[in-house]
Amino acid sequence: MEIWDLYDISKNKTGETIQRGLPLPEDRFHLVVHCWIKNSKNEYLIQKRSNNVELNKGMWAFTGGSAFAGETSEQAVIREVREEIGYHINPAELINIHNYFRKDHWVDVYLLKKDISIVEFEVGEEVETVKYVKRSDIEKMKKDGLFWNLDNEYLEKLFFH
Repeated sequence: MEIWDLYDISKNKTGETIQRGLPLPEDRFHLVVHCWIKNSKNEYLIQKRSNNVELNKGMWAFTGGSAFAGETSEQAVIREVREEIGYHINPAELINIHNYFRKDHWVDVYLLKKDISIVEFEVGEEVETVKYVKRSDIEKMKKDGLFWNLDNEYLEKLFFH
């Protein structure tokens, strides 16, 4: 059972928590983190979501998820990467490239610029496989409906770094 901290519209913790799956109270939000890994060939690591997950089964996406109660954004992204693709991130290497509000949650987007061999990743139960792709591949996959639905502004901020 996941428990999330609740935040206000200004992204301040309220001191309240909620169990995942329950409706959020009015004017309360939770925190989500995304992590992108980019190698020196300007390729991005993406993952194909397992058919066992609730959201976007079989879709290609970034690594990420919701922060647990008591976690900082950075702690959450490190945990999500470890759980989903089995890689241990050095927090000093993470770059927070974008923060934004979406529907019922805040999103913190991180980038790790590092050459990591594909064999260093170990997929967990939420992920079927991983691969490196170019920007153009992500854009084509998005257009073809194979990639997680991200808006163009989000992708421009990612590709800028």
